[in-house]
Amino acid sequence: MALLGLLMERFLFRRLFGQFLASLVMSLGVLLAIEGLCWMFFGITGQAIPAIFPGVVRVLGATVSRQRLVVILGGLVLIGALFLFIRYTRTGRAIRAVEQNPDGAVLQGIDIHEVTRVVFALSFALSAWPPCSRRPSCRWTRTWGTCRSSRGSSSSCWAAWGA
Repeated sequence: MALLGLLMERFLFRRLFGQFLASLVMSLGVLLAIEGLCWMFFGITGQAIPAIFPGVVRVLGATVSRQRLVVILGGLVLIGALFLFIRYTRTGRAIRAVEQNPDGAVLQGIDIHEVTRVVFALSFALSAWPPCSRRPSCRWTRTWGTCRSSRGSSSSCWAAWGA
């Protein structure tokens, strides 16, 4: 997924750098194109996807599926890792600098296009988690956005496009 993010940044979004409306239209077009490809390969009828971690666990008197527990714990680990990356690494400081003041970041020697590539790759790599984790909670249908996790995946990609 990170490679897809790098390719999209390089060939689709780089020339639209700094143009919010054009980038938004391009991202919606890409979303529709991906949705059309899904229709071609998977058909328009919903398909049930079996759980990777079947079974249930009782946690504090509540019954929770193992799959959902893995999703929750994995999500928390990913959030923590992302926080530590953004907060304590040189690249994370560069991302924050570009987000807060792009002109000031350039004056400090930060390559904005390199930061954009990193953010695209990172957001696409992180967006690979929800498609794997949504299996027990819904059916794969011909339209995106029927599951909350696919909306989260889309919003994480959109966050990179705004960088």
